[in-house]
Amino acid sequence: PHRGCNEPWLRYTLAAVADKGLKPSQWTSSSLIDSVLFLETSSSRYQVSRSLPTEDASGSGTPAKEMYVFARCKAPLPSTLMHRVGVPLPAHTLEVVQTGVDWEELQWGTSQLHLRGHEYQLKRLHFQRHLKASAENGADAA
Repeated sequence: PHRGCNEPWLRYTLAAVADKGLKPSQWTSSSLIDSVLFLETSSSRYQVSRSLPTEDASGSGTPAKEMYVFARCKAPLPSTLMHRVGVPLPAHTLEVVQTGVDWEELQWGTSQLHLRGHEYQLKRLHFQRHLKASAENGADAA
C-alpha cells in the first residue's frame, strides 16, 4: 500500500478543484500554466501537468488547444526531494497513464476523478508550482 509523505496536503474536495470564477484567470486549468496538480488515492500518487504547447495542425501559427498528461508517480516523493528533482517531476519518476488529455475529459466528482473509463478514488491533492531541479553542487531550486 501507498504511504504518503506525511505532508500537509489538502483533503480532496470538489471545491478544491472547482473553478473560482468566470474569468479565465480564475479557472483551475489556468493554475496549471505554472503549477502541477498532484492527486493521491489510497494506493498511488498522480501528477496532472500541461503538455508542452504545440501549434495548431492547420499551420496558422496559433497555439493548439491546451492538453494535459496524467501520470502515476513511481514513488511519492517528499517536498525536499521534489525540490531536488524539479516539478513537473522528470520522466524517470513517472509512469504515464494518459497523454493528450483535454481538460474536459477530467471529470471531477465529490470523491473521485473519472478519466477515459477509469475511476480514481481521491484522498488528497496539492498544487505545486513549477520548480527547476536543484544542481548537485548545492544550488538552490528556482
